[in-house]
Amino acid sequence: MNIWENTVLTDQGKALQAKLMKGQTLKIIRVTTGTKKVPVVDLRQQVSVTEGGYDITLQPPRTEGDSTVLPVLLENKGLENSYELWQVGFYADDPDEGEILFCLARAAQAKNIPSQMESPGFSISWDFYFKTSNVTPFEVLLDSKGLVNIEQYQIQTNIVNEVKSKVDNLNLSR
Repeated sequence: MNIWENTVLTDQGKALQAKLMKGQTLKIIRVTTGTKKVPVVDLRQQVSVTEGGYDITLQPPRTEGDSTVLPVLLENKGLENSYELWQVGFYADDPDEGEILFCLARAAQAKNIPSQMESPGFSISWDFYFKTSNVTPFEVLLDSKGLVNIEQYQIQTNIVNEVKSKVDNLNLSR
């Protein structure tokens, strides 16, 4: 399990936060990993994640009390070389600046992300909690490639249940 040692609102994020207090919506538009460790004192000044970053998939958000939970999914599909993950950066849409690095989490220890050849099907997910208020609306733009519709989910669930039933029947007949 990876522990996020330091999580900061970047300087750009702080400027956006001030705009949000005037009634604008926080729009998280993408999440990216960074591959280099930087000193904690430099995290707030970053305008992008450290070099070699890879976009990861935002999953549908959920609300828990006064927090919005943003699950993210990292997969190594198509990844040719392994890398050390140090950062996860959340990018937001600033109405004046465009895409900005809103906030950044740094890992306590690097997490090795294996290439697809080293570990086919590797994936990992994290839940990031954002404290929300009634003043600032919260919006997350999702890329549908990481989602499945309910009909496809039900079809796949039925197939899995059929296979499971056949395996159970085989085990009982022994």
